[in-house]
Amino acid sequence: MEKKFSLWVHSHTVLKKLIMELKIAIFIIVVSVSNVLTIASVTEPQQNRITGTVIEMNGTPLPGVNVVVTGTTLGTMTDIAGKYSIEVPEGTKSLTFTFVGMQPQEINIGTLAQINVTMAESAFGLEEVVVIGYGTVKKSDLTGSVSSVTSEALSAYPTLGATQAIQGRIAGVMVTTTTGEPGVGSRIRIRGGTSINASSDPLYVVDGFAGGVEPPAEDIESIEILKDASATAIYGSRGANGVVLITTKSGKLGKTKIDFNSSYSTQQVGKKLDLLNGQQFAEYINEVYSNDGQSNIPLPNPEQYGKGTNWQDQIFRTGVLQNYQLSANGGQENFKFYSSVNYYDNKGIVINSNYKRISGTTNLDIKINDHVKFGTKNYFMRTTDNGARSASENEGTGVIASAMRFEPIQGVYDENGNYTIATIGDPIDNPVANAREKQNNTVSDLFQQNSFVEIDFLKDFVFRSTVGFNILNGRNGIYIPTTLNAGRNTGGSASISSVKNTIILNENYLTYNKTINESNKINLMAGYSYQSSRAEYWNASNQNFITNSFSYWNLGAGSVFQSPSSGLTEWTLASFYGHFSRPVH
Repeated sequence: MEKKFSLWVHSHTVLKKLIMELKIAIFIIVVSVSNVLTIASVTEPQQNRITGTVIEMNGTPLPGVNVVVTGTTLGTMTDIAGKYSIEVPEGTKSLTFTFVGMQPQEINIGTLAQINVTMAESAFGLEEVVVIGYGTVKKSDLTGSVSSVTSEALSAYPTLGATQAIQGRIAGVMVTTTTGEPGVGSRIRIRGGTSINASSDPLYVVDGFAGGVEPPAEDIESIEILKDASATAIYGSRGANGVVLITTKSGKLGKTKIDFNSSYSTQQVGKKLDLLNGQQFAEYINEVYSNDGQSNIPLPNPEQYGKGTNWQDQIFRTGVLQNYQLSANGGQENFKFYSSVNYYDNKGIVINSNYKRISGTTNLDIKINDHVKFGTKNYFMRTTDNGARSASENEGTGVIASAMRFEPIQGVYDENGNYTIATIGDPIDNPVANAREKQNNTVSDLFQQNSFVEIDFLKDFVFRSTVGFNILNGRNGIYIPTTLNAGRNTGGSASISSVKNTIILNENYLTYNKTINESNKINLMAGYSYQSSRAEYWNASNQNFITNSFSYWNLGAGSVFQSPSSGLTEWTLASFYGHFSRPVH
């Protein structure tokens, strides 16, 4: 013990030095922790609690009111008694109270800890004017089922047309896309499938032109969907599947305003199928031959094929959708105009498939004097469609179907640089050759015009006369070369067809609007409509060409002429119509 004590005494200087260093380290740690705590206390946000009650004008508590810190997503809702409690960050200036059918309110907080709010009913929407058959009406006066979509909602994202733009925006209206091929429009069902053999498509009325073609969504001011019998009766049997009323944009009073809208988006295949690779396919074929009792195994070494060719990767690509629109509108009291040019380009997800559209709109409104107005709405469109054979046809399977069935043990080209062909099972076209080699080109030109004269005479009477034209010219050319099975069997096959449709519409109707008082009005309308249509069609085709270079532009170079075809369809529709309404509030 004495020896150990002596050793301790002699080393006291060393211990003192260690203790001093330890104290310094402890001091440093304490200071560091203190600094961290100080910083945390400074950055911690202060919360203020605000409570209150929301009631209606008659004093009834209003449950379900949204109470939100203005400009943020921080909020709460009132309970069954109309009470609420919300924690707001320090520095919050105001709260916003919103509820369907009520006027929104923004209340400054200041130093308040309790905010009680009385909400008033909103007339928004009830005074909104919507388009119905041959006229307009306030929503508060409607008796039929009419749904409306505004221009802001229609142009929220790029679409091929107005039908696609209303998808998911109107209750009871089903919009579906039958195929993802570029240029293929959507299908709309307002009353479901109403017919087995006939069409279930609704009637499209564009700026008063029954049977018109819908313009790009960017040129549309509003779309009204007439659903029930009372709303569609004015169009007779043509309104049996519902009516889609499209109103294009018009010029607005003021200086000329120029707008440019553009969008660029990409498209990809949502999911590819998990198919057999090269080795798995070879093993499968060998097993099939073995089960059939055939000793000659066609693929002796399956391992040499490895992964093989994934034909889905060969035919699919990243699609691109571009949409550009330049418009100008403006005018004075007696003259207003709206004009636009639109370019739409969709490169499909299947190689060699694309759709292009260029269109223009010019709308003029002229006030000749206090009693006479004149207007014209003009729309032109050119479309070019290069369609890949995506579905099964008489001459073979489509591109996607052949990619599911073609042998993964083969590449796109053989050793001579030619497209490979199926060697096992049914004769299936090489998927890449199927997409690239077959030509299926369609070009269409459309001109649609509708002009009107409106005359106010006597008192409360308005006479309106319209004259419209819809002229469509289209050409489709198809060529199946000898690199595909259908063309190989015929020495090449070509056909070209054209259509020309002309629709003329004249409508004349008289409207009487009488306001007795604020809550009692009379609306009477009677009119006459005349519409005619002439549709022409012709087609020619040939086979066995000496070269694939001619495509479908030299049918005389073939030696096996096919029977030509042509057709003509004409119809005329003349009708009287009218409606009477007397909304009483």
